[in-house]
Amino acid sequence: MSTTELAVRRLALVSPPDSAAQAAAAIRRVSGFKPCANPPCESAPAGPARLPTPSWADAQLTPRAHGLRAVLLVALSALAGAGMVLAVLGFQATRVSHGEPSAAPGPVATSTESGTAQRAGLAPAAPRAAPLVAAEPATAAQALAVADKRAALEAIDAWARAWSERDVGRYLGFYSSEFSPDRGISRGAWENQRRKRLQAPNSINVSIRDLRLEPLKADRMIARFTQDYAADTYSESGTLKMLVLVREAAGWRIAVEALEAPFPRAG
Repeated sequence: MSTTELAVRRLALVSPPDSAAQAAAAIRRVSGFKPCANPPCESAPAGPARLPTPSWADAQLTPRAHGLRAVLLVALSALAGAGMVLAVLGFQATRVSHGEPSAAPGPVATSTESGTAQRAGLAPAAPRAAPLVAAEPATAAQALAVADKRAALEAIDAWARAWSERDVGRYLGFYSSEFSPDRGISRGAWENQRRKRLQAPNSINVSIRDLRLEPLKADRMIARFTQDYAADTYSESGTLKMLVLVREAAGWRIAVEALEAPFPRAG
């Protein structure tokens, strides 16, 4: 918008002219317009650029009054913004006082909250990460193998304790119905022989070390270990022994008991 048009509009709002001559004089007075003769007159020195008067300004007010009015408008805007913030905070406080959930993020949703979210058609919150468990079997087959080895170890340990305690009945109960004594003797003759050897000494101490288990089939396992035997009449240590264990209804039982030859030493 040109300076002339701005002057005409401002004069029309403040003091409308009575005639065209008065309007022209007012325009020249406001805009600094001077008619130039032919040849053109020297141009007037350039002065500072004049800013257009804002729509809210009053031409009859002084610059200081305009500044005070601008400060007042800024203060009113700030108060309006603060009022809106206070209204929002009051609304949130009212919701919390009435027991309504706030929109702020909270902890991980529980199972009840997840069910509510599913009924509402919302995505449930991510479940809390489960703690890591050391040496946890990855599959059901591995878990079963670990349980079988644990049960076999417990059976061998109980067998050695029954032998040390000279409990013949419990000791013989760890041998499977498949067990066949070596050297061609019958099962009955072998049991009588073992009963005498367990009852003859006053004390027996059987210890097992370096035990290793190797699965053969789903119901059979090999146990290799070093056996130390001590009694009041006889003792031996470092005996290499092998047991073939079979799983029965009562647990793991001994199907084969044999001595192993020592490994040849290097050099």
